Amino acid sequence: LSDLHGALDVSATSIGAAGLVAAWNNDRVINPNTVAVSSGDNIGAAPQISSAFEELPTIEALNLMKLDASAFGNHEHDRNIDHLNKMIGASDFQWVVSNYSEGSLDALKSGSKQAKNYTIVERGGMKIGVVGSNTPETIEQVFPGNLDYKDASGAKKTITINPGVAGMNAAIAEAKAAGADIVIAVIHQGWLENADGVAKGLFNSLASQIKGAAAIYGG
Repeated sequence: LSDLHGALDVSATSIGAAGLVAAWNNDRVINPNTVAVSSGDNIGAAPQISSAFEELPTIEALNLMKLDASAFGNHEHDRNIDHLNKMIGASDFQWVVSNYSEGSLDALKSGSKQAKNYTIVERGGMKIGVVGSNTPETIEQVFPGNLDYKDASGAKKTITINPGVAGMNAAIAEAKAAGADIVIAVIHQGWLENADGVAKGLFNSLASQIKGAAAIYGG
């Protein structure tokens, strides 16, 4: 899944939450070892059914869909860090991001729930690592201050987002060291252009640099 944007109702461009639940549950009937992940923009730029209620209806829907893990997209930062932490606290699934600046994941938490470099989903006797990354263009696409937070000492810090894959490759190695049999990557990037029948763009160039992932999904 990518770029749901709180589209919970059926429309000309969305099958809605009920359609997704039906499709995913059918997949799970066919193969109970199915894993569900998102490459971000679950919330933000959303219709009133989600945005008017602080996006909580979308998080609740994703919980009911039994999403396993999600990366952050730029629209997860449409509101401030306090709001994002409210989303993290309401999520039954794990948020993952591997290209945020050191120390920032300590601020992305609510109670016992916190964003992580990676997570491991156990399904059908397999340990499947999941890593994620967000677009560095986020800082240009959200309101000033939305990436600001205070560290444990109370000092103001700002999340910076690495444009490369070093963080993802390190997280893949960490997940494997922690016992993951395979690792999949979800990155909030698209292929952007189809030139002469060939897909081109950041997703392709980044994917070619990611080492050790069994599959890579974009936005």
